[in-house]
Amino acid sequence: MTDAIIILTEMGSPKQIHAWARVRKEVAQASAAEAKRDQATGQLVPRALVERAVFGYLDAMNRRALEDLAPTIATRIGKGTSAERKAIEDLIGSLIQKAQEDCRRLIGGELE
Repeated sequence: MTDAIIILTEMGSPKQIHAWARVRKEVAQASAAEAKRDQATGQLVPRALVERAVFGYLDAMNRRALEDLAPTIATRIGKGTSAERKAIEDLIGSLIQKAQEDCRRLIGGELE
């Protein structure tokens, strides 16, 4: 079967297809207008802001973790006692906690 026949079989007459396409176009236009209005009123955070502020920050944090945290952990590791493991966990935990706080501040809202 050709695509046209499949469409006619599933959608009905050309008139019904036209009506469906018109409604679909109207829904898309309404969605675009709503997104534009939300952005204008500050209810929609621009993607560039999220990429720059949040993801850029997380990328920098990861680089710092790889460059700074690894040597710190290496200098604190001795025989691998539970106290040493706890110290490493505390270091990583404080980094993650700071990242969460900074992300909340950067996007101006609460994260769960």
